[in-house]
Amino acid sequence: MKVWENSKVRIVDEKLILYTCMKQNAELLGELVSGDEIELGQSKKIQGTIWCEVKLADGRHAYALGGFKIYMVRSAAVRKKKADLYELPTTQSPVKISFRKDEKLYITDFKIDKKNKIWLKVHDLSGTNRGFIEIGSVKMIDGRGEGLNNYFTAGEEVAGEEEGEAKGALFSKSNYLPFMLGVFFFGGLLLIPFAWGYWVSLSYFSALLWSLGLCLVFLIAFRMNGTISWDRITPAMAGFTAIEAMIYNFPNLPSFISYVSVFAGGLLGFLPLLICGYLGIGIRKLFGFGKRSNKHTENE
Repeated sequence: MKVWENSKVRIVDEKLILYTCMKQNAELLGELVSGDEIELGQSKKIQGTIWCEVKLADGRHAYALGGFKIYMVRSAAVRKKKADLYELPTTQSPVKISFRKDEKLYITDFKIDKKNKIWLKVHDLSGTNRGFIEIGSVKMIDGRGEGLNNYFTAGEEVAGEEEGEAKGALFSKSNYLPFMLGVFFFGGLLLIPFAWGYWVSLSYFSALLWSLGLCLVFLIAFRMNGTISWDRITPAMAGFTAIEAMIYNFPNLPSFISYVSVFAGGLLGFLPLLICGYLGIGIRKLFGFGKRSNKHTENE
């Protein structure tokens, strides 16, 4: 789950259009403006477009295109016997109301004054009393730590999954090419032909065909986001076993034993090829090939 999913958030963007369903040609339900507070549900990626579920105060559900700025609202409680709520982030500002100890508040932003003093922008549970309170007057109670810089882009982690951070992935999408290069070069051209050739007394070029066949199984089995497609690896491995057994046609072995031998060799070659793939990723990281800047502005 993303850190901002199923959380109360404040809209930072000037305007956010709401739809009745996750289609861009859907009927418009309304719009939110900067400062509105809502609860975000889960996010989904449909046909390349990121959608975020929006839970409105009246119980209705709407949907918005991902990529809008939010501030994750924090829950806090007054830690002192009395805490003054100021109209502006300064003690010279008029006091609007005084909160009692353990009274619950929502933190919707923070400000740092010229003296590097931190002020929290808060309101009570009803939303009636809004203003600024000194940070030392409250304690966090939502179990999210003490962090205040909770600016996010709704949907950004879903976009990250498209880059290869899918559940169960063995590598990221940006590492797909280095991984496959490692598999084919270090594994397919070097490690596996020499090891397999030594094991069954084959020449390098005779073992190379078997080795590249196994690399093709890797190419078929792995999605670009780093996950394995079991629907593809099963027929690929079966085809590899059948073709390689027919090509090599071990003369001293019955046909069934030939198939088993090739299949077993394929399984034994899986781990070394996987390691070679990670070696390719390691070289990419070591020399910085293909690195992209991924800096995000989290505050206004």
